[in-house]
Amino acid sequence: MISKLQIFEMHRLKGMGFSNRMIAGTLGLDRATVSKYIKEPDILPQNNVQRSSKLDPYRLIIKEMVEQYPKIKAPVVLRHIKERGFEGEVTIVRDYLRTLKRDATTRQAFIRFESDAGQQMQIDWGHFGSLIYGGTSRKLYALAVIESHSRMLHVSFTHMPSLVNLANLSRDFGDHPESRRLYASLQEQHPDNPVIRRNALVSLEYDSAATDEERFNLARAWGEWAVVRAGGAKVRPVLRPIKARQLRIGYVSPDFCQHTVGLFVKDVLKAHDPGRVAVFAYSAGMVSDWVTNQIRAASTFRDVRSLDDVALARLISEDGIDILVDLSGHTAGSRLTVFAHRPAPVQVSWLGYFATTGLACMDAVLLDQWHAVIRIYSSYLKSLTILKPSIIV
Repeated sequence: MISKLQIFEMHRLKGMGFSNRMIAGTLGLDRATVSKYIKEPDILPQNNVQRSSKLDPYRLIIKEMVEQYPKIKAPVVLRHIKERGFEGEVTIVRDYLRTLKRDATTRQAFIRFESDAGQQMQIDWGHFGSLIYGGTSRKLYALAVIESHSRMLHVSFTHMPSLVNLANLSRDFGDHPESRRLYASLQEQHPDNPVIRRNALVSLEYDSAATDEERFNLARAWGEWAVVRAGGAKVRPVLRPIKARQLRIGYVSPDFCQHTVGLFVKDVLKAHDPGRVAVFAYSAGMVSDWVTNQIRAASTFRDVRSLDDVALARLISEDGIDILVDLSGHTAGSRLTVFAHRPAPVQVSWLGYFATTGLACMDAVLLDQWHAVIRIYSSYLKSLTILKPSIIV
């Protein structure tokens, strides 16, 4: 039954500019009913005589049950009130439950508050799902700002791995200025984070606006940082004579698997003359597959995933490595920082990164004529070996 208060509310909302549809939705009424009372405001609601029902003595009990258990079903209610003497059927109970639940969910009238541009905004933390980072799932949080006037949403990510992902996405989508800005901010906040420093260097390799000098200077800054992190510049180990022994060569990579580097280098390792060369493979990767098995068979294979730089440098030194070759540069999973500990007499960069590592303690970089920028590298590197015709032929 329509009350006088409801009729008054219909006309009040109509005066505020609400349509009949909006009024009906706001008050939980039928649109035809709203139209009737809006068109003829003097109509008074009829006082219908309510007939008695078998359910009347039990309505209060049922209402309390619904308040306590909002999802309660009609057969359950029927069983309870039958125990108290109810003689009716489930249909009348079901109809009454439907009425109670509809009344509980009826939307209340409200006044929408709107502000002018630039006067108000709403700020809150938001959970934006999860990201896979470092092999584990991490929750992605953001500081979300919604402008009240335009309803524009602005999001500021504060979780460091999420910001790294955003910087990488900016790079991958070609927005290099944004990638640079994000990495500059990240390096300022996390100056000793090796992943951030490494990714910032790799990103410049994709940025056509970056000059060779910029790439070189950032790489050199990374090299100086790595040396300080290792406790300062180390003395070169003595290279033992090799007249009566094998030359001991160690390769360091996270990619001794079905990866471009692993697929190529497995045949290089097999090609070493075992009578003259002892091959060591220091694997920092998480993947082990058929390529890994072939490399394992062609070398003394060391799984070094769990070793920090100090422990890995000690292992390389104990293995008596003469030439230590880095195969990853600044790419993902790199252990380039261990080279700052100077564990081998000769240290070389090759194959996985076609640019300078920035480390002064690297004795050579093997590049081809298309990747070697002589004008830049010659002022810093002690030895630049040009492979002809190509680095991978």
